[in-house]
Amino acid sequence: MGHFYRLALNYYRYHEALKNVAPFDVYSGHQSEILQRRWEVKVKTFEERERYNSTIRRQDVSPENVL
Repeated sequence: MGHFYRLALNYYRYHEALKNVAPFDVYSGHQSEILQRRWEVKVKTFEERERYNSTIRRQDVSPENVL
């Protein structure tokens, strides 16, 4: 049990000091790819949220208009 815990802790668990990337990913050289993909998802999410919120503002959906 102790060996598995150390393995999970050192290889698969995200570490804040490593920008929330698993140590194995840093060791194998995938950290920059992972961080780039996270950045792309973040940008896409913000764009979709902005588009959604601007649509809601144009429709003027408010509690008074819904009921």
